Amino acid sequence: MTFEDKSTPKLCLNICLQLGYKFSGVEYGSECYCGNRRPNNNQEVGENHCATPCPGDRRKNCGGGWRILVYSTNVGAPNDFQSFTTSTSTTTTTTTRRPTTRTTTTRRLTQRPVVQQTTARPSHTTQRTTPKPQRPNQIQASTSTYKPLMLSSTSSSGGNGNKNSNNNKANGNKPTPGRNCIQSTTVVSGKTVCRGEMLFKEDFENAISEDKWTYEVKMPWIPDYEFIIFQKKDKNAFIKNGKLYLKPTLLEDEFVRRGRLELHRCTGMPYSEECVRQAATFSILPPIESARITTKDAITFKYGLIQVRAKLPFGDWIVPEIWLEPKRKLYGPSYASGRIRIAMARGNRNLLAGDQDIGNRQLESGILMGVGENIRGRTIIRDKIDGWYKHFHNYTLIWTPDNLQFLVDGQHEESIMNPGTTLADLVEFDENTAITWKSGTKIAPFDQEFYLSLGISVGGMRDFPDESMSAGHEKPWRNMAVKALLNFWQDRHHWRNTWDDERSALQIEHVRIKAL
Repeated sequence: MTFEDKSTPKLCLNICLQLGYKFSGVEYGSECYCGNRRPNNNQEVGENHCATPCPGDRRKNCGGGWRILVYSTNVGAPNDFQSFTTSTSTTTTTTTRRPTTRTTTTRRLTQRPVVQQTTARPSHTTQRTTPKPQRPNQIQASTSTYKPLMLSSTSSSGGNGNKNSNNNKANGNKPTPGRNCIQSTTVVSGKTVCRGEMLFKEDFENAISEDKWTYEVKMPWIPDYEFIIFQKKDKNAFIKNGKLYLKPTLLEDEFVRRGRLELHRCTGMPYSEECVRQAATFSILPPIESARITTKDAITFKYGLIQVRAKLPFGDWIVPEIWLEPKRKLYGPSYASGRIRIAMARGNRNLLAGDQDIGNRQLESGILMGVGENIRGRTIIRDKIDGWYKHFHNYTLIWTPDNLQFLVDGQHEESIMNPGTTLADLVEFDENTAITWKSGTKIAPFDQEFYLSLGISVGGMRDFPDESMSAGHEKPWRNMAVKALLNFWQDRHHWRNTWDDERSALQIEHVRIKAL
């Protein structure tokens, strides 16, 4: 690709990253090269051989005579990416508040407060030095920022006095139909169960049970690019006073900037950026360690009543994860197969996107689904003036073959579906996109088995709109920018002081999964 004399390492890196290549190179300050093969070490020369000047780059390292200065884009497997697009992406959401339901609203990312970094397609191209990566049939999740429409009403619903006192015991967390069993619509691992049966019960009285919970061990990449390392460490996941704590911790700056990390027993894609990374220049390691545990090896299910009693975390750029994730991605990768958010409130005390406060006072529950650059949500918004981090609340999902309903402390039931329509139509996907879920039911992709996932994340490319302001300080990174992770880390003197050992943890008191 040729850009006259305007090429710089940063420009070429952005282009190759958007195209989905693993490596980027620049020669003479006029040509960009993208490829997936790691350069041959036998042909490596000193960096001074590549010190050709080029406009717009302080270091003047823009390749040389038959020399290409090569950078890693940190992209995982190339076939996880789809075609590079210069068109403006859209994020669509339907937001509801008690007692009314709003219609679907489209928010374009060129309109503030949500902005997406895009790189224009070059007007001239040269032949690539490596084959263009093959693109899969199913397209991957959007890199756009998910942003629900904010409304102005408030509610003081909830409290800390509604603790569930159900003492039924789950028999090893496995369904055990009895003599008087009435078949439920709930399905567990492909088998029917009895109506009202307790399928999973966890009170976190002792250690984290490996019979019930599986740790994620990886550095997240596609689709959300969180700024963390999920580890199995006692400092990040532990039981205290009958509660599960999932807590983020910081790594040392020297290791973040110069270290190499190869995760033991990585649960991500082997040999990919999810499992192995080497810090170099502005491509630093994720600076935060955290924890995510799931039930995927203990119980997966379709339909049911799910209740999580939790206290959500407080602290800038912290995001709690109380999700349902698909067991098998039957409709395609990433958000094509959907995600159910049972409860999410950003940790920032005051987070303004334009004139809308999307900080800790705003609780979001709902679904995310989509393909390519078009991710849409159907989201219920609940406002609590003093925030969602001060008290425990019962967050409940009632998931049926026809609907998904969300409650807080047993009150204010809100539904995702409307009668007589499919979910894909409800969030206004066009026909070409909606065909992805054509083979499913009206709530597709939420008509397959899912599992529960609990975790705590920081930053990333989807939950925080660009140009949002946290307590008067602008968000330090741009979504999908090459230096997003570095810029976040360099701003830690602003956000670290908002974290607290106790309040910045996601605290879980109990979990219940019950058949309908």
